[in-house]
Amino acid sequence: MSTYGDLGSTLAPGNFESSLSNGGETVTLAANDGSIIQSFEYDDGNGWPAAADGLGPSLVLVRPLSNPDHSLSVNWTTSPNSGGSPGQTEEGIPENPNDDEDSDGLSNLAEYFFGTNPRISDANPVSMKSHSEGLTLTFDRDPQASGVSWSLESSDDLKTWTTLDPDLPEPTPGSNGLVNEAIEMTPSEGLKFYRIRIVPAP
Repeated sequence: MSTYGDLGSTLAPGNFESSLSNGGETVTLAANDGSIIQSFEYDDGNGWPAAADGLGPSLVLVRPLSNPDHSLSVNWTTSPNSGGSPGQTEEGIPENPNDDEDSDGLSNLAEYFFGTNPRISDANPVSMKSHSEGLTLTFDRDPQASGVSWSLESSDDLKTWTTLDPDLPEPTPGSNGLVNEAIEMTPSEGLKFYRIRIVPAP
């Protein structure tokens, strides 16, 4: 309480008189009736984020709304703020946004935008389908991903890209707290390439 005040106290009221081990231990969250809400063991090695081991950041779930397996180190990352943000939503683009930690072709910034896990290899989150009236490009994104902007671009040769300005319908609710974007496009003559360009917001 001396460090964080009463942030989060409405979710877990009371004082915690002990401390958590820097070397890892089992954490169990129980309801008033004694039933187990969540129980898992964290560690300071074996793939767990090293920066959270006494260097300032705290451990935070990559995608908490998807209820990931808390016992797997790949589902945890470090908070963007030193000391974490208890009782608040973590915000901000990830450190090393251009890195690709899981070598799946998506940068950390793209994983942040699409709501995928930067430590687990994912399939391409963008899909395109053709139909009688043209093309439909769809993808899920995280509406809580602040500090980024995106645009749709096209190219004839994968070298020169042109920003498009399609009509964007209101995104629809997706799974795990994501929203789904569906962009309708009319076909053009010749071969076209499309991409979603994601950059830090100015």
